[in-house]
Amino acid sequence: MKIVFITIVSWGAFFILPHIARAQVVINEIAAFETTDHEWVEIYNTGGSAVDMNGWKFWENATNHGLTVQQGDFNISVGAYAIIAQKADVFLADHPGFSGTVLDSSWGTLKESGEEIGLKNNAGNFIEQFTYLESPSTSLERAHATSADYSASNWWPHPSGSTPGQPNSSAGAAAPPPAATPTPTPATDTTTPPATIPPPDPTPVVPRYSRQVVINEFYADPGSGQNEWVELYNTGSLPAKLDGWKVMEGSGVKKTISGELVAGGFLVVEPAGSLNNDGDHILLLDDGNVVINEVSYGDWNDGQTADNAPIGEKGQSVARRRDGIVSASSAADFAVTANATPGAPNTIATPVPTPQPTPTPSPTPLPTATLTPLPTPTPKTTPSPASTIAGTSSGSGSGPNTSPGTNIRVMPSPKAKTAASASPSPKPTPRGTVRGSQRTTPIVDVQTAAANAARTVIGTVVALPGQIGKQIFYLADETGGLQIYQHQSNFPPLAFGDEVEVNGTVSRNLGEPRLKAKDASAIQIIASSKTPLATERRISELTATSSGMLVRISGEVTGGSNRSFMFDDGSGELEVTLPNGAETIPGTGYRGTAQGILVVRNGQIQLRLREPADLDIHEPLAAADPTQKSTPKTPLARYALATVVAGGILGATGWRAFRRRQETTLPPPS
Repeated sequence: MKIVFITIVSWGAFFILPHIARAQVVINEIAAFETTDHEWVEIYNTGGSAVDMNGWKFWENATNHGLTVQQGDFNISVGAYAIIAQKADVFLADHPGFSGTVLDSSWGTLKESGEEIGLKNNAGNFIEQFTYLESPSTSLERAHATSADYSASNWWPHPSGSTPGQPNSSAGAAAPPPAATPTPTPATDTTTPPATIPPPDPTPVVPRYSRQVVINEFYADPGSGQNEWVELYNTGSLPAKLDGWKVMEGSGVKKTISGELVAGGFLVVEPAGSLNNDGDHILLLDDGNVVINEVSYGDWNDGQTADNAPIGEKGQSVARRRDGIVSASSAADFAVTANATPGAPNTIATPVPTPQPTPTPSPTPLPTATLTPLPTPTPKTTPSPASTIAGTSSGSGSGPNTSPGTNIRVMPSPKAKTAASASPSPKPTPRGTVRGSQRTTPIVDVQTAAANAARTVIGTVVALPGQIGKQIFYLADETGGLQIYQHQSNFPPLAFGDEVEVNGTVSRNLGEPRLKAKDASAIQIIASSKTPLATERRISELTATSSGMLVRISGEVTGGSNRSFMFDDGSGELEVTLPNGAETIPGTGYRGTAQGILVVRNGQIQLRLREPADLDIHEPLAAADPTQKSTPKTPLARYALATVVAGGILGATGWRAFRRRQETTLPPPS
């Protein structure tokens, strides 16, 4: 019996182990937590040679789902990542910076509670097949790509989101010790040689890192001789690897950091840009420019200014009330403190209020026409944080970045007036508008801005949501045009010609620049104006920098198919795409004008018509005939001509019938 059992185990190992070893391309990350149409699965080539996936299938819900290339090709290089997307175009819209292969494979839905999935090669054989674990809030990541372990020892939920096309946050991590479970052994075989047990996964054990790092305190209005700084805090139970991470302020200037931050540790970073005293936006980005944490404070308009953190006066920091605790409102999480604690736990010391002297009552009312100085308050005294800041900054700056007289503020702080004032202080300058506070940029600057840079633009609506795409509309100013993207198609009621201010982050879709708005509140209608006019252009003048502009061209149709046609104005040809509601493309030789939005994707320029009225085109002239007028026959003219001819024929026929009836009823001549 022992010999028989050993033989069976050996044959079983022969059939099972080679199948696992052949799984060169593996499923590496599963985004079942995403909403319908946004789900995806990441695959990874663990082998030593490229793999051609042409003809492969994604297995889900006991169904083979075909794969088609949306971006890249079927050839997956060694160590390369690729995405199998439920809707490839939606994935690329969600992740515009992804440059790898994207395969479209429409399925119903991936269950957040887990289900069986797999990969089949072009021969219909399973390369990998397993039931994944539950992960309802973030993606499910594989720790060891070469391990065929599909339990919780090798698959963990992502700590904060997902990492498509990048190493998993749990990649190579040491697996937690599994629960002690007795290994079943046949009663008749207690001496199975150890050699029959598969060797352990040879993947080297690499520490797992935390991504639970938050902005914990910031110092935007330093005292004389001091620098601005932002404090980071690792709330996780593992160290955080910060190589390539950045601290960015609202203008888009980034400070790159590096090193490891121990669990529960603090790191003080001097920003590369300047933090506005009256309001700004601080972001912490990872090495893939994914936002890990962000804080808006003061008058920074991120669409919801009511939940912004407060602002401190000179020498005061703004700190979390409890280290690392994050809620839905920065206003509730942060407080102004007179005791700045860079690199140490926060201490909220309420600034001492300025004592207000009681004015002496006067029995006689003051004349209304006379400006009388208010009672002079006592100067405010606050603890100096200089002793706690010295030597704690991890930045490379040398010396202060502010000095007396150079710290510009939109509105003067309510500083105490000295008793030596000989005359009343002038009326404070009104606070600047939102656009001034946000440092509004021309649209042309967005086209060259770095991905994920925060920008605010003001322009005129030249294409409405739903005309070019459901999730987009277009703005234009005197410098150019720009696509505005909102993932949930959540827009305010826009009209042609509206002047609109948009706050968002820069991204690109197939090379076309765009600004991503968080929600409808990030899109503010400033004013309404007349319908925007298209700019007359020659096709030869159009370049990639013309993307997003409303233009008009005149020319002749030289051919077409499906929903687009080629238009030639003598200087070049341009592809024109019909709008929704257009019936058929115009025939070759038709002439006229077309106006719409120039869209430049992957270097290809295309004119996208917004509505049928954007196309004004006529049938070509008839062949030259010196004896005939060369009036073009429009459909209306042809209809009128046919009506006249038909009326003439019917009239002649009726007249002949009338004459015959007359002849039969008249009496014969006498």
